[in-house]
Amino acid sequence: MTRQHFRFLMTLLVGIFLSFSSFAAAENDPTGFWNTFDHASGKVLSVVEITRNAQGVYTGKIVKIMPITVDGRLQRATDVCEACKDANKNKPILGLQIINNMVASAGTTNAGTPKEWAEGTVLDPKSGRIYSGYLQLLDNGQKLKLHGYVLGIRLLGRTEYWTRTTDPSQAATK
Repeated sequence: MTRQHFRFLMTLLVGIFLSFSSFAAAENDPTGFWNTFDHASGKVLSVVEITRNAQGVYTGKIVKIMPITVDGRLQRATDVCEACKDANKNKPILGLQIINNMVASAGTTNAGTPKEWAEGTVLDPKSGRIYSGYLQLLDNGQKLKLHGYVLGIRLLGRTEYWTRTTDPSQAATK
């Protein structure tokens, strides 16, 4: 094997390793774009982008609204949060931050990644209510479990499952 072949092979192996490393990191972290679903129809309702700041705090905002009929009404990108209170009252739903202050908690998996992200809140833009909540990754990081609850009791809540999408402009169907 010549020196040039050796360099090429090493460059190729390093590239493959870095590709798998970044793919694995994405699977173990809730950051990214997520399709949300309408409970009744199973259609994609919106796309939420979850980000993490330098302090390790996760937030999520609605970055795309699908033009589907929900509860007999066509939802539009220009809709506002009429039911919200305080600073979110009449804010556009598109761009609305609905996940706040989630941090890694509840121990780690065998791979050393958090089992869940909690201690934050979840805003339901339909009702305007704010719930305590937590996030968990499922299916190798391709599905997100979002659970919102009241009175600090996890049994008094509701769970939604979102799917990861790489291209928010092309939301997947269920």
